[in-house]
Amino acid sequence: MTEVMQDEHRNRATALMVGEFIREIRGKRGLTQGQLGSLVGKDAPLIGDWERGKCGMRLTSFLDLIWALDLSADELIGFLQADGALRAVTP
Repeated sequence: MTEVMQDEHRNRATALMVGEFIREIRGKRGLTQGQLGSLVGKDAPLIGDWERGKCGMRLTSFLDLIWALDLSADELIGFLQADGALRAVTP
């Protein structure tokens, strides 16, 4: 597998992981995609695309989501540790 293909695979896997994390936390907070979108100034379809890993997001958008979802340090650290484990795996 070429380096470019590995990067694309890793980017896609990361987008999926971020999306699943956002969906899980949004559900725990009892928010709809539309409600979360309103909190971060985005529309519901984009929130859905992020949750399904269909597209990546900018760091600023991720930070907006962290604040809007009122993530605890433990929740964020748990996610970052899981993401680090994902990045250590090479396809």
